[in-house]
Amino acid sequence: AGVGPILRLAAAVPKGKWRRSPMDRWAPERSAEELERVVQKLDRQDEGPEIGADCLPLLEALLRHLLCDEYPPSNSLVGGFLWNDGAGGVLRECEGREVVLSSGVGIKLCLKFVKLYAAVALGEKPVAAFKELLSPELTKKMVRGFLDAPGAASFPSALTPVELPEDVRHVQPLAVTLAGPLAALRLAQAESLGGPAAVGRAVAARTRLGKELGSPAEEAFASEALAWCCRFADAPEFEDERSIGSAIEWLLSQHATDPSFSMVLGGNPRAPKNVVAGPGPPG
Repeated sequence: AGVGPILRLAAAVPKGKWRRSPMDRWAPERSAEELERVVQKLDRQDEGPEIGADCLPLLEALLRHLLCDEYPPSNSLVGGFLWNDGAGGVLRECEGREVVLSSGVGIKLCLKFVKLYAAVALGEKPVAAFKELLSPELTKKMVRGFLDAPGAASFPSALTPVELPEDVRHVQPLAVTLAGPLAALRLAQAESLGGPAAVGRAVAARTRLGKELGSPAEEAFASEALAWCCRFADAPEFEDERSIGSAIEWLLSQHATDPSFSMVLGGNPRAPKNVVAGPGPPG
């Protein structure tokens, strides 16, 4: 985990908002043997997604100490501190010791979720905080689905499974994108609209909606497109996640070019077969 989560906290949440000082005692008691084992693992010359995971319980304790009162927020919000899109290049200290960095877009996105974690921890109502910091299109049902997502009951025990890029054209696997907090939000949105998990995964992993949050107008149209896709999720044109992602991406591209573009044509919702066969949805 390194110092990345601490830097994100410092960048997103002013020290004046912290409940307690980091100089006060906050770390849980650990035996000398446990501490030595952690130090030895961190001092190894190899690197990888699992290196630093032993420090995650300490991060959990620090966040609780600095920001939380009696109960911490849902662990679904912790992704802002830990997620890495793996698209920011590689920092090489020496041969065999490389660190895969997050892109600027990825960091910017994570800082929004760090602010959200702090807002909820410091007493703001979750739905209001989500609407203010992420998107006004989010409903109470979507927020609750995100906060109660599978795995939310426990603090993360592993880091983002990024790959070491072989060259500048390297693309991280879809599993990296799907491990992020925005992907979890898109999944919750799709689920709240009655769509299958395949729709949420396709939107998160195969469209721009899984990379960053749009403007209020863009998010409003994205919500319409997502609701449309959930409605027609059983259409034969949506046989797999690739076709779903292509259709949604084409709709988003049309709206980006023409803000008056609508999901309704001639008084009826656009037909999936016409969207899929539209002029050039990406494969």
